[in-house]
Order: sequence, then C-alpha cells, then structure tokens
Amino acid sequence: MRALMLAGMVAGIVAGTLGFAPQTLAQDGSAVPFPEGFRERLRLYAVIDKPDRKIVRFLYVGLPRGATAPREGCQLPEGAMLIREERRAVLGADGQPMRDPAGRYITQPDPFAISVRVKRAGAGEQFPPRLRTGDWDYAIFHGDGSRRQFNTTQCVACHVPLGARVDYTQSCAALGEALRDARPARPPARYDSPG
Repeated sequence: MRALMLAGMVAGIVAGTLGFAPQTLAQDGSAVPFPEGFRERLRLYAVIDKPDRKIVRFLYVGLPRGATAPREGCQLPEGAMLIREERRAVLGADGQPMRDPAGRYITQPDPFAISVRVKRAGAGEQFPPRLRTGDWDYAIFHGDGSRRQFNTTQCVACHVPLGARVDYTQSCAALGEALRDARPARPPARYDSPG
C-alpha cells in the first residue's frame, strides 16, 4: 500500500506547529500519528462530564497554519485536527464520581484514551462508501501515547449519522464558537452530556 504523507499539516490555533513527520499507514488503517504536545499547541474547547461512563472528555481543536475559522457552523479545512482525551472520574466510597465546588467531576490526573481525527484529502477512501465521513481519518491511542489496536470503522460508524452539515462532528456548536473566538484560549465552558 502506498505511503500517505502527513507532514507538518497541523498547527495549533494559538501557537506553533505539531511538526508531524511523514507516516505510512498504521496497522489500524490510519495514517494518524500521536500528536505529541497537543495540550500546549491545540485549543481546549469543551469539557464534558459523561455520567453514563463516569468519565470526563476534554476536546481540543487545531487548524493548519494560515487556515481561517469557518464563519458559521463547523466545516473544518484540510489539515484540521480534533482530539478527544478521556479521563476517569475519581469515585467516592459510594462508587459515584466526586465533584468539585462547581459540581463538575474531579478526574484522575492521567488520560486512559486519546482519540485523534485529522482531515486530509482522500482519507475517506479507506472506508466503504456507506461509512465515509468526508476526508476525516481516525486513530485511537492509550493514555501513554501508544497506538491502540482498534478497528476505526467503529469510530466512523458513530460519526456518519451526524452528516456533512456538521462535518461529522458531535460537538459542532461548541467547536464553531471556539473557532470564531479570536481571544487567547481560555478555560472552556463545561456542559453535561445527555448520555
């Protein structure tokens, strides 16, 4: 299979570039490398408590250098990166998540999973037509950054129903708002997931 290039595609909204080196297809069908230093280079745009799983999701976005944010919606340009970092909630003696003074879940310090999506031309072609999400490519990593062996068609299957109108993105509203906010990154609003 021919090697796919992902060289220096993604830069943070606020600072720097992630500086990816060329990658070949990974065993999971993805050419997405682990984005070292993403917490410093990408914008944290949402934090979501997930009561059904007793976890917290931290959502990050990065655009390629020179890209502009969409005027409305959340249609992202080629080279955009979305990251979902998941951390387990600290559980109390009753087995329920402990909360901070604001009522939000307190999390373990380290993530247990990091999901990465990168938009690149032709990425959707690796999936069957009924499972394409535009040009998004997917990868999942353990909290330590090692690649998780995972069939990424499971990722795609959840994003397909969302549709092209929201660029196959579950957090379109929060994402669009963060991208249009030209101020320096600030702590995001936190909201509860309905499930």
